[in-house]
Amino acid sequence: DLRQLWSVLSFNKYKIIACSGMGLLFAVVYLVIASPVYEANALVQVEADKQNQILGDVQSLLGGTSTKSDAEINLARSRMVLGRAVEELNTDQVIEYNSAPILGWFDRKAIKAEDAVKLNVFSVPPALENKQLVLVFHGNKKYSLTIPEVGNKSEETVEGELGKLLSSGGLLLNVTKISADGGQEFLLTKQSQLAAIEQIKSNLSIGDVGKDTGILAFNYVGVDKNKIQAILNSVIKNYEHQDKEFGVLSAGRSLDFIEKQLPVTKDSLKDAEDKLNEFRHKNATLDLSLEAQSVMQNLTKIESELTSLDTKEAEVAELFTKDHPNYQALTEKKKVLQKAKDDLVKRVAAMPQLQQDVIRLTRDVEIEQQVYMQLLNKQQEFS
Repeated sequence: DLRQLWSVLSFNKYKIIACSGMGLLFAVVYLVIASPVYEANALVQVEADKQNQILGDVQSLLGGTSTKSDAEINLARSRMVLGRAVEELNTDQVIEYNSAPILGWFDRKAIKAEDAVKLNVFSVPPALENKQLVLVFHGNKKYSLTIPEVGNKSEETVEGELGKLLSSGGLLLNVTKISADGGQEFLLTKQSQLAAIEQIKSNLSIGDVGKDTGILAFNYVGVDKNKIQAILNSVIKNYEHQDKEFGVLSAGRSLDFIEKQLPVTKDSLKDAEDKLNEFRHKNATLDLSLEAQSVMQNLTKIESELTSLDTKEAEVAELFTKDHPNYQALTEKKKVLQKAKDDLVKRVAAMPQLQQDVIRLTRDVEIEQQVYMQLLNKQQEFS
């Protein structure tokens, strides 16, 4: 009952007060020592008439439901774009104060480690990528650098001086400034480009603003508000540059190919039409059965899709390796279509010879017509 409950609470009131006080104290301490997380965001409008549609076309050919913005998001999050941001801002260089984890929470420096140590050159051999190096500042422009043990090479400590290039076993370091008291230790890490790119990618989110609006929302989170703003600006700048550059190059290559291919295709179409007309003139009473018409239509459609896939494969080969899922899916679809074509060809082979000939000639004309019209449309699009 309520009396018994009240008596229990009264009896343990000091314990309850103590636990509540401890919880409140921990909450206050966490708020004091926890680094605030900031978010930078921006809106980017995707041009509706851009010619770079390779990524979107690939997804469409593979039976996906991707929109144009999906291709743009993939481009913005690609290693090509993020890698340039890493190089511009040196985000693969990580500088931290060397302090115990618990003590580090309370040892809040007035100057951030990245501002306290300025590096002009920092390059390491692959074996030292993603490894922590300990830099100890001794004052009077002198410092020492401890290089960790790697493989058969034992740990070593080398001496350096501000403004002078330090070289040791493939490691190059030029420290231009250290704002700290003598004895202060720092941890230097040179990340691999892949690790630095993945770090940016994990903090970066890109999505559509509404459906089919053509506007992308870029968001980047981090504890350094100036740094995340610089990273986001760099990502957007390189995305826009790469998007424009790739679209121009792709359109130029496509237009050159189309202009060379148009006269060849036109001659092939005329030749196919002449052969079909000549055959019909010699066999005026020939009429295709319903089965033959169905087989011819299916063959024409499959061959048209295979031709389109061949073109896309050449374009995708410039973006992905053969091990990439998109490339493998495209190859798999070609195999399925090729098998279906082979089955139809076998059915044609079982038909009378005259029907085989008219199917072959009619199919050649329709395929050449489709290819010719596609080339004309693409020429107008890229002109």
